[in-house]
Amino acid sequence: APWAGPPADQLPKTPEELEDIASAVAKNFLYSHLDADTRRLLFEAMTRRAVCAGETIIRQGDRGDHFYVIEQGVFDVYINGVDGAEW
Repeated sequence: APWAGPPADQLPKTPEELEDIASAVAKNFLYSHLDADTRRLLFEAMTRRAVCAGETIIRQGDRGDHFYVIEQGVFDVYINGVDGAEW
């Protein structure tokens, strides 16, 4: 069955939140082919997650089950090279 959208108990986004998300992903190829209704459905399904300084959000090689949009802050991103060194 096709995806029906966010859970019914999830609060709808404000117009400002929807605009912030749209602006954050405007140049992302994953969203470029979607029509406005589909984008809105996906944006409504997104949830906010606050993180603490120094917290690991995702590790390379872990199963990716979320798509992260950084609203504010600074994050370090490490990609392991073939020899295991970080660059």
